[in-house]
Amino acid sequence: VLSVVKAFIGSHNSPSTRKSTLDCAECHTNFSNKQELIKHQRIIHSALKAFKYTECGKSFTNHTPENPHRKKSNKCTEYDKSFYYKKSLGQHQRADTEV
Repeated sequence: VLSVVKAFIGSHNSPSTRKSTLDCAECHTNFSNKQELIKHQRIIHSALKAFKYTECGKSFTNHTPENPHRKKSNKCTEYDKSFYYKKSLGQHQRADTEV
């Protein structure tokens, strides 16, 4: 019985069944594949800022959904309210008619 357990443990820890992990050299976060590690390093640790606002020249590592330069172009005709998204204006209008 002991030899069966040892054989199981030995095969369980063999290089073919062990999941390899890659560590980030800067923050020691573990990744299961090289592509995720590279993506992490590019986004988190790189000085490269790929997203740049043309209005002010500020750069960011990722695209922020709340663009400070975006205009609220969807205006309510009954109230002095504006919305970034047409969907939000529609929700506002439906809520107003339901009251």
